[in-house]
Amino acid sequence: MPEVTRFYGIVIKLFFGDHPPPHFHAVYGEYNALQIAPVKIMMKYPKIQSAHAISNHVLSVEFNNGEQKRYDILPLLKKEMFLPLQNPEFFKNVQVETGGYAVFWNDEIDISEYELWINGE
Repeated sequence: MPEVTRFYGIVIKLFFGDHPPPHFHAVYGEYNALQIAPVKIMMKYPKIQSAHAISNHVLSVEFNNGEQKRYDILPLLKKEMFLPLQNPEFFKNVQVETGGYAVFWNDEIDISEYELWINGE
C-alpha cells in the first residue's frame, strides 16, 4: 500500500508508478490534497467503490458518484513494477483500498483513484 504515515486523521500516501511524476496525497475525510513538487493542487475526486477485471488487462471501476469507467492497464505494463499484472489470475485479484483512494494487488502494486478517474474511459 502507498501509505507513508497517518496523524490527526490525515493519511499521507506516496504514489510513483501510476503516472509521473512521483507524488504524495494527503487524505483527510473526503478531501484529497495532491503534492507534485513544487505545485500543490487541492482536489476532490470521486472515490472508488468497486473494481473488477473484465478482461486480462482492463478494469471496470465504479466510483461513489455512480459513474463507471474502464481502465486499460496496457500502458502501465511498460513499467517494471506493473509486470506481474500480465498474469491474468493475479490481475483478477484486484482490491479496493479502504477509503476508495486506490486499487491494489499487493503491497507494491497500486493505482490511485486520480489515475483511474482522469484516464479511465
